[in-house]
Amino acid sequence: MTAVTFLDMFRNLDLAGHLKASALRFLLGFIIALATAFPIGVLMGWNVFIRKHCLPLFQILAPVPPPAWVPITIIILGVGLPMQVFLIFLGVFYPILFNAYQGIKDTDPRYLASARVFGASEFTLITRVYIWHAIGSVIMGIKIGIALGLVMLVISEMYGGNSGIGYLLLEAKEYFQISRMVVCMAILGFIGWFLIEVMKYVEVKL
Repeated sequence: MTAVTFLDMFRNLDLAGHLKASALRFLLGFIIALATAFPIGVLMGWNVFIRKHCLPLFQILAPVPPPAWVPITIIILGVGLPMQVFLIFLGVFYPILFNAYQGIKDTDPRYLASARVFGASEFTLITRVYIWHAIGSVIMGIKIGIALGLVMLVISEMYGGNSGIGYLLLEAKEYFQISRMVVCMAILGFIGWFLIEVMKYVEVKL
């Protein structure tokens, strides 16, 4: 039944187009979050001054559930791609930020002392010691961020837009089409599983 519904959605509802739209939104939000959260987390873990001035702000904002940002985001950014990307960004940002920060902060001082004995600069310490020590923690943050990012992808598409897997899920709910809801949920589950498996592979290779 589910397979038949999947084929029907693929043929008659342009499922491939909806998946492409969702993939674009998720990718944009994920890349922006990774490109900002990782360096900020590294700097907070490395430098006490930066940590002292940045960490309290993030500790205040992080407990706010990402879905709580939906109303004010719609007011400020309107309904569309910027709103959707920002909400996905929020879901991905904090897990990566705090895991990168904690991984850098917990770097074994003996490694740092050994590197300094051989004349390593602070830049070398960051790129060759701190980051490599924190890589496992960062990947764990990325895994959590993927899950939360998918949650925010669905919420953002339900609240704003006429395409995407979240939109299809909402439309199926409105017409009580349970089989289509199951297909959408299965697709989301598969995407989440696949992305996390990719990160596991990357972790093993690193």
